[in-house]
Amino acid sequence: MVGEGKGLSKLRVVLMLLTLFLTTMVTMSDMVITPIVNNLYETFAGEPEWLVGLCITGYSIIAIPAMTIAGHLCDRFNKKYVLIAGFALFTVSAIGSGTNFALSNIYVFLLCRVGIGIAWGCTVPGALSIIAQFFNSEDEHGKVVGWYNASLNIVGAAIAFIAGFVAVTQWTNAFIVYYAAVVVLVMLIVFLPSMPSSTPIKTSEDEGIASAARAAPKGWWKGLVPLTLQILALVLCNSVALYLSSVYVADAGLGDASFVGTITSIMTLVGVFGSLLFGTMYKKLGTFVYIPAAFVTAFAFIGMAFLPSVPMAAICMAL
Repeated sequence: MVGEGKGLSKLRVVLMLLTLFLTTMVTMSDMVITPIVNNLYETFAGEPEWLVGLCITGYSIIAIPAMTIAGHLCDRFNKKYVLIAGFALFTVSAIGSGTNFALSNIYVFLLCRVGIGIAWGCTVPGALSIIAQFFNSEDEHGKVVGWYNASLNIVGAAIAFIAGFVAVTQWTNAFIVYYAAVVVLVMLIVFLPSMPSSTPIKTSEDEGIASAARAAPKGWWKGLVPLTLQILALVLCNSVALYLSSVYVADAGLGDASFVGTITSIMTLVGVFGSLLFGTMYKKLGTFVYIPAAFVTAFAFIGMAFLPSVPMAAICMAL
């Protein structure tokens, strides 16, 4: 362990990493919303559907510019404070979104969701910049980033399962999961060392990107356009499966919020193995790896549409 990590004991480093991994609950916080999407539409039945949809998914739009701003803040200020500020905003906004005040006024609920989006934009750059500064060895940095990405799926699966389970008796109980953020916030304050601003370290990856940009061939956009369309299609399919699973399960009469939480947990956990399998598939198929993935996705949607059942829903969500 090198860089800023030299002055910490192994136990302190482990606690720091555990805390950073737990901050992924901000990114995966919508796993609380997923099992109760149908309930939210019913609660705000008198409001325009586009506004309800904006409340559910629109926060991700706010996160994009927030990430850009947070990245600059991490370069100029103490990264620990940027991360804590973002996570504190998430704690307040997430818990606030589950209060009777927010659930009885869609604009208050929307405000809370916007706060979650801003918090998401702050916590991801904050956590990753801390990892980059703390582990400035290329091998260690890559390994820890891999752990961080794996924690996304594990934390997301846990949140979805717990939220679905507690929402069975009363759907608003799903928001109880957000109270865990208070514990993580305390852990950030206690276990995270000070990470003052420093001159950004140019990694080999950064230099490679800069070099590729300088040597970009003419007509580079011809490859970018289909890639962008593929990414948009992938995000669209994933978002439909994730955010409308609650509506699908309710309409098909397959189960309750607990079942929705279970199948979304399965979807998230299988994503871990899918990520591991991607490297092998990419070596064999190259850029054509998207084709079998598209067929698998299509098969999953067709199966859910024409053969609605508990086993089929679980299998298709896993696919």
